[in-house]
Amino acid sequence: MDDPYHEGSRAVQDRLGVRAVADHIGRSIGPGLREVTAAFLGLQRLPRLRPGALAERTLLGGLPG
Repeated sequence: MDDPYHEGSRAVQDRLGVRAVADHIGRSIGPGLREVTAAFLGLQRLPRLRPGALAERTLLGGLPG
């Protein structure tokens, strides 16, 4: 498998000393969803999203923008 991380991401991982952790997590990064993941997500009730710019109020209670 190709490296899922950009060279800039790798440089940051090396600088912070977390490349081994990133390698472990990187094994789960791919171009699509696994069948079991897609099935799980298909069962989830997801809220309908409404763009904040069109909302009367933001989540913090103020006007949008």
